[in-house]
Amino acid sequence: MRPRITLGVTALGLAALLGVSACTDVDPYEVQCKELVTSPTRLRETTLLLADKDVKAKIRYERQIQQICANAPGDYRPVPKIKPKGE
Repeated sequence: MRPRITLGVTALGLAALLGVSACTDVDPYEVQCKELVTSPTRLRETTLLLADKDVKAKIRYERQIQQICANAPGDYRPVPKIKPKGE
């Protein structure tokens, strides 16, 4: 019984994450490091939009953004560096 509960909770969590991305007005290419560093919600929304439905890509984008923003000025926009428009 326990694996079914865990699977159900995981599925609900993933559905909630994907639901958040559908309701956001974030333009990932305009988000600056200062927003991404100070707001976990903004980081989550941005990476969900970039990754579409690919959870592994979302995690990869989060890590890349955090690494870039750790040494970048607050007004730097990291997304064009990790995922140029059109990709």
